[in-house]
Amino acid sequence: MFLRMDGRYRVFGFAAVSFAATCLAAMTLGVRINTSYSLPMGLYIETTVPNAPFVEFCPEGRFAKESASRGYRTRGVACPDGAVPLLKPVVARQ
Repeated sequence: MFLRMDGRYRVFGFAAVSFAATCLAAMTLGVRINTSYSLPMGLYIETTVPNAPFVEFCPEGRFAKESASRGYRTRGVACPDGAVPLLKPVVARQ
């Protein structure tokens, strides 16, 4: 059985597919969206520059569970504990 899509559903379907494709392309290219208050909200691009001003990491052990359970990190797929990574400024280097 098939349903005929009128203009409204077709536009919604196109918008949903476009949004999903844009998100997938952004993740593949290393674009991160920061919505936390630890850094200014906006887009950040992954780089391999050794003196970059920010670092992204997944907490480990007890701290991973605690930060996710307290709501410091939202749900995601990038870290093994099922939450998003942290993005923090680098304050010291060796």
